[in-house]
Amino acid sequence: MGPDQMLQALKSGAVDAVAMPPLRLLELQNALNDQVAILTDDLIYTTFVCLATAPEYIKNHAATLQKFMRALVKAKNFITNNVEATKQILSLSTGRNRQLVDQAWPMFRYGPELSQDLVIALKDEARWIVARKLSDQTITPNFEEFIYPDALKAVSPGSVTIIQ
Repeated sequence: MGPDQMLQALKSGAVDAVAMPPLRLLELQNALNDQVAILTDDLIYTTFVCLATAPEYIKNHAATLQKFMRALVKAKNFITNNVEATKQILSLSTGRNRQLVDQAWPMFRYGPELSQDLVIALKDEARWIVARKLSDQTITPNFEEFIYPDALKAVSPGSVTIIQ
């Protein structure tokens, strides 16, 4: 169900709750005025943007991956050190008004990281898929086998908090 359908479903009473990213959430709240309560918690809704590559690429291009991670760390530092400029960029790039971006800003968590939260979310989603037989898999994968922390750890050791 897309954001527009979620809004209609809430208005009609077809659903009691929805989960969505911050900017969309605040747009929904503004559309429904005082008829909605926002519950924010990383355990309710967290968006992870994951980067993937082939094991062979990792093996042959470790230095390139470190450079890429370094660029992401620099981007995070820019965001941290230039909040107003970043908000303006976000507003322009998403077509959202600046007031909405300001309102949503505290809900965002930026920066490259490999946290245990990601592993837990992957496992939870995989268990949900297996339990509902939405895949022909009968066991959940060991996601730790698919995570390559070395590039990020080399440029920002504190950003890697997964248990290994």
